[in-house]
Amino acid sequence: MIHTVETQLIADFLTIRGPKVPLSDKSIFRLVFSDDEFEFRRGIYRDFDSNGNFIKEYEQVKYTKKYPYLQACWVIEQWFDGSVAYSPEIVGSINGNYELIYAFCDAKGNALPPLLKVAEIVMHRALLPETSAALKKSINQERYEEKQKKIDAKDWDILNDEGPLVSQFHDGSAVLNVLDSKGNKIKKEKDKNVQ
Repeated sequence: MIHTVETQLIADFLTIRGPKVPLSDKSIFRLVFSDDEFEFRRGIYRDFDSNGNFIKEYEQVKYTKKYPYLQACWVIEQWFDGSVAYSPEIVGSINGNYELIYAFCDAKGNALPPLLKVAEIVMHRALLPETSAALKKSINQERYEEKQKKIDAKDWDILNDEGPLVSQFHDGSAVLNVLDSKGNKIKKEKDKNVQ
């Protein structure tokens, strides 16, 4: 497939600005056209005659389309080393392989125009470590508990303060001066009913 201006911008962004495979000059991300990608795949194949009658079944390695389920659309692939990408059906995957991480197509398989902004989001998202919902909940719980411990410790310090003011509150000899909004003392009038 011939690159358009937008697909060339995306390809350059992924290969030039994106990270490289360690100990290699390969880019971790690349933009490819689905119909142009092939691989050697080991599988069990069946032959049928022109009437659809089964003839034979055999195991063989064939050069096949990598994405037979995608028709004429651009895809972003990411390089994964052999510990992740290895599949006994794909010849050479023990050494690593590019795998699909995003296809520019809708849910029905219709091709969508490739956009640089989408490629940027896909690449940055792929580079972020994945955090599960359970891990996020656990981290939040730990933060809450740590904060609560600090609050409890401060409360304990205040309640157990042995200073003179606390002693006066305990024995009833402390005097509180209540201030109004302007900072003036509010004088409490004596209750006339009290003798």
